[in-house]
Amino acid sequence: MPSTPPCNGPKGEWTTPTRVRVLTLLDMGVSQAEASCQTGVPHPTVNLWSKTCCSWDNHTCSGHPPENVWKILK
Repeated sequence: MPSTPPCNGPKGEWTTPTRVRVLTLLDMGVSQAEASCQTGVPHPTVNLWSKTCCSWDNHTCSGHPPENVWKILK
């Protein structure tokens, strides 16, 4: 009986071959609907995976606007 794959993603999600294949198709420019059809993964799951592919570990926003916000907005 196969064991559960290890959690390798940035937030501990599984990086199974199917998930990797879906994300690869999306990176190649395939639409979410087409990636869903090609892999058999439900469209809502493809949509979720496409939104969570980036790691929050690299997120550097402090939640405060930059000091020069008024110069940026002008």
